[in-house]
Amino acid sequence: IDCLNNGQRNACNTITSSMFQNKGNIFFLNGGAGTRKTLLYNTIALKCRSLGHIVVTVASSRIASLLLIGGRTTHSTFSIPLDVLENSLCGFTKQALQAELFRETKLIIWDEVPMQHRHCVEAVDHTLRDIRDSEKPFGGITVILGGDFRQILPVIPKGIREQIVNASLRHSVLWKHIHILTLDLNMRLNHGDHENAIFANFLIEVTIL
Repeated sequence: IDCLNNGQRNACNTITSSMFQNKGNIFFLNGGAGTRKTLLYNTIALKCRSLGHIVVTVASSRIASLLLIGGRTTHSTFSIPLDVLENSLCGFTKQALQAELFRETKLIIWDEVPMQHRHCVEAVDHTLRDIRDSEKPFGGITVILGGDFRQILPVIPKGIREQIVNASLRHSVLWKHIHILTLDLNMRLNHGDHENAIFANFLIEVTIL
């Protein structure tokens, strides 16, 4: 925690407060490459696990999941169907051991969400509401969705711009429930260097969906 900058520390306090108070808020951690989102994910996960809480850490890609402590891919963790549709559910029942895990889960950390089709996120939401018998988003679990919409968007085979934009999480029914937390300090760049500072500002100003 001592390694976090002010923006990371504020995000950490906001997220853990929601979890400890069982508010079940959904957060989108918006930050470009170099803002050390992964450091923040792991810090929050370790803090919560040290207090005996169950934290599920996943990522949309295998490479990103390897950077998370105890991380796995979203498809393997939630059993998301490969051909996911608007009304799809995950591939486990309310009686499965997998369901029991999610009934006890206090926090879900999901990295690289912008590259995931919104129907995948909605399938997890529908399933958690069902197994936890709750109408709250994700069954009342506090959720951190993270990534950067300036990077990779959902891949739609032979899709046009409108189809790709429509597949984005920004166009999901869940977006209205999401609280946005932003990390804007690029820790990889030396901000004492004028050209690096200009480049860091350029990355932030790139238009998103």
